[in-house]
Amino acid sequence: MAKVLVLLLAVLLALASLAGYLLLNEKIPVWESQLAKGEKQLEEGRAALKEGRAELKAGEQALSEGKQAYEDAKNNLLLVLADKLTGGKGFDEGKQKIEAGGMAVARGERAVTAGERRLEAGALEISKGKELLDLARRTRVACGVGTVVFGALPIALGFFWRQSLGRSFRG
Repeated sequence: MAKVLVLLLAVLLALASLAGYLLLNEKIPVWESQLAKGEKQLEEGRAALKEGRAELKAGEQALSEGKQAYEDAKNNLLLVLADKLTGGKGFDEGKQKIEAGGMAVARGERAVTAGERRLEAGALEISKGKELLDLARRTRVACGVGTVVFGALPIALGFFWRQSLGRSFRG
């Protein structure tokens, strides 16, 4: 009776290994495509971050040049006098534009920093995904080997135990 249970257990293990192999064989291509899509998004994010950094640098430079031009104009007595004669709104508008530019640069810095964090998180997720995909591939191979081993085991044991198994069922 014990031999029959061993054979039955080996058959069940073979079926379980086969089920694992088939399941992983179905899921791995889906996971590979998701990983490829994630890598593509990561590359797009890197390009967008590079663009954002360039825009931020250009904004910082324009703000710096604007501040310098404002200070130069403020130090020019002729321009100050001309501004007062025309109502005195030129310097106020310039100051408001510089403040607005400073706020825009600050928003850009926050956006770039947030983009860097998202990019780092995405790279970490991609790395974890690659590790899990590699683990799934190795598990699929192990399930395939288990299917072969546990599939051949009942055949071999049945051959070697054929006389005693026959007696178990006959009588």
